Amino acid sequence: MLKIISAGIVFIFVVGASFYSSLVYRYRPTIDEVCTIVVDNYFDLSATEKFARACEKAKHEFPQFASAHSTVQIINDLLSNIQTSHLNLFEPEESTKIWFHESIDNGIRARDISGFVVIFEVLQGSAAEKAGLKKGDEILSVDQNEIHLSLDIVGRSGDFIVVRNEHTLSVTVLAEKYEEDESLVVQRIDETHAVLRVKSFLSPFFESEKFSPIVKELRKYPNLLIDLRGNIGGSFPAMMRLMSVFICEPQFVGRLTVSPQHLVPEEDLKDDLETESQLAQIERVQILNLRTFKLKRCLNSRLSVLVDRNTSSVSEIFADGLHQLKRAQIAGQPTAGEVVMAKWFLISSLGTISDGTGYSLSVPIADYENLKLKKLEEVGIRPDIFLDYNFERALLGNDSWIDEILKLRHK
Repeated sequence: MLKIISAGIVFIFVVGASFYSSLVYRYRPTIDEVCTIVVDNYFDLSATEKFARACEKAKHEFPQFASAHSTVQIINDLLSNIQTSHLNLFEPEESTKIWFHESIDNGIRARDISGFVVIFEVLQGSAAEKAGLKKGDEILSVDQNEIHLSLDIVGRSGDFIVVRNEHTLSVTVLAEKYEEDESLVVQRIDETHAVLRVKSFLSPFFESEKFSPIVKELRKYPNLLIDLRGNIGGSFPAMMRLMSVFICEPQFVGRLTVSPQHLVPEEDLKDDLETESQLAQIERVQILNLRTFKLKRCLNSRLSVLVDRNTSSVSEIFADGLHQLKRAQIAGQPTAGEVVMAKWFLISSLGTISDGTGYSLSVPIADYENLKLKKLEEVGIRPDIFLDYNFERALLGNDSWIDEILKLRHK
């Protein structure tokens, strides 16, 4: 009898210890999951050897009772051992914002100009529009806290103090769940000039039924400004579709260098927006050439491309390609220098949140070289014409960069 009782106590102890351990180090398996994905997929094998050692150390030092949020921070600190862009673990709300443009948003888009924060866009149907904020408003404070950077008002709710036409106003904004429309937009300036605003290069906005009417509209204007400010990238084929509109014959733009271990030496990127098609090419080739697609008709418009420090990824390739092929001048400020191709992975060990969305890992699977075989990662693009925003024009709701380019065009 005593033996049975002793065995039962030992069983309970073992099960209890196991259960306790699972609570104490609930998210430690995330390190193994993330590290395996990175080592198996990151394009630079030499960098993964050091990273693998850092993984073992991080697993050994993993803190007790770490939350999912703190685990994400630990993982991102670990990922910083590899110096590259597009290598991050994202929480569900961040992933949703990147891929579906949906987040808790106030609809305010502001810029830092001469030490002040000025609204340059109020999104249609957003909380900011409902509250009455307008383009050109200078934001002084939110809930009595002074605002010095535009980042400080992203997604914020509260009592906004703004200056409009030299009058101080108090406006209450309640941020809410909002899905931003990042469709391509053609903004007419006059009979011969227009601005093509490209907020992103995500595939849905470049499918034929949406893209063809935009191209048709562009044909009306011999002078175009392509606005890539704040564009953080998207799909390579989508970007190449837009570039091909302005290049009359197939032209080599650059190449993605993937893995010397793959079977096929090289291929040209296909004109296919499906993610599966792109990944299938990446998984079999050593080099993926970016060559503009053959179209029935191209546009010979005179082009200027606007870029800023938030222009990144395939947006940088787009601007650089048009510039290297002598089709466009680049104006604005140096770009982000974040130019690699990444693949996204769901991290199962962190689970999902109540709405079913999960944690996503972005891993660079290919490096990029332009037509001169020059890497743009950590380098970016330096514009031909450097521009700074004019504070007085911004308060009037004017975009001084566009004004400056038009002035130069008319000289």
